[in-house]
Amino acid sequence: MIIFVFIIMTLFWFIYSIKHRNLLHPLTFIYLGFYIPLLFYNFNWSKLIDTTKSTKFDFIIISFTFLTICFCLMTNKNVKKVNNCERIVATKVGKYMTKWLTIIWIFLYLIENYMGSGSFFPALAKIDAHKISVPIISYFTNSSFIVTSLNLLMYKATKKKKNLLYIAICLIIPVMTRSSRMATFISVIQLITLFFICFKLNKNSFSWKKSKYKYILVAIILIAFIVYMGKLTNTRMNHYGKYDLDYGETIQYTGPGFFGIMEVYYGYFPMSFNNLKINLLYNKTVKHNYIGLYSYTSFWYGLLQLDNIFGINSGAYLDGRLVSSGAATVATGFWEFWYDYGFLAFIPMIVAFAITRFILTNASKEKNKMTYRVLYAWFIPFWFFTSFQNVLFQSVNIVVFIILYNLIKKSFIIVKYDEFGNERGIK
Repeated sequence: MIIFVFIIMTLFWFIYSIKHRNLLHPLTFIYLGFYIPLLFYNFNWSKLIDTTKSTKFDFIIISFTFLTICFCLMTNKNVKKVNNCERIVATKVGKYMTKWLTIIWIFLYLIENYMGSGSFFPALAKIDAHKISVPIISYFTNSSFIVTSLNLLMYKATKKKKNLLYIAICLIIPVMTRSSRMATFISVIQLITLFFICFKLNKNSFSWKKSKYKYILVAIILIAFIVYMGKLTNTRMNHYGKYDLDYGETIQYTGPGFFGIMEVYYGYFPMSFNNLKINLLYNKTVKHNYIGLYSYTSFWYGLLQLDNIFGINSGAYLDGRLVSSGAATVATGFWEFWYDYGFLAFIPMIVAFAITRFILTNASKEKNKMTYRVLYAWFIPFWFFTSFQNVLFQSVNIVVFIILYNLIKKSFIIVKYDEFGNERGIK
């Protein structure tokens, strides 16, 4: 069944992307983040994979595939890019906010480290602190995209290289101080998405003769970053050298390796489907509530704070959860959907697609602002991580949405030129 679904979605993705000439469509993120890991899961590259058939598992895969196709057929708009005949202009508020919010973000992140571990640099002190989250502060610190997006747009507007330095610092700090790889990885994917929305790339952009050393350097940095992130998994798992553990051995990986990267990828993404299946098959602690208590954490626990006000256990869906191993513990974002709704698990999927269409439609219509295009670059990449966790509705999302919307709206405008070269379109 999995192979058949993968072939269908591969053909659909290829034809749809070519027809609409839009690789930044949500379908691309879904295909790369859901169907590719699903295929690898089907290869059974771990001795821990449970090959038992599950009707519930098949139901989730088929439901999601059906809704994905329906969403694409109902959505034929492209996200407009800021091309070479447009110019992003930073407002005075934007210049001021970008600088000081970056400084404040760095300061609060280090303070949060200290409050949660007793050290400003817990990872360097060999303390596992990647799950630190301090109330209120975490709304801001848990999304480095807030400050990295501001700095990328500011660089586009002013060409000041200090903004690129700020971006690098905000991406490095979570890794260096908390060994927080996934949060940084998500921010990188979001930032790359925003880059391709803001900067129009044509054949002249990739002139090998003019910039070959630049491209080689960027490629080396990206490869080194990926290898480092993979190695960091082992480092954090063995408590910074305290135990003799290897990630590949822990998940009993049997597939091809590449500097340990494939083992980490397989444990974090494809094996999440195995965790989903074994929970669907054997977990007896499920209590459907049908209001999405654990599907919509951004609403119930992020915005309304029901866990703090009424003492509700916001992690009940994790109680009694079955995992493949201590190194492969997540069960995709669909476990919460099933825990809340059972065979009605397609309801939060529909809600997620509705939010996606809302952002996509507004980003496509936007002319003089960057607001919804930035929100698009922030939210749509979450689909890439559906085979990991329920990041679409993670607890900070509503607050981050509000912060981003207001910051970008007041910080940047787009100037267009008429046929005589005069600026127009400022509103």
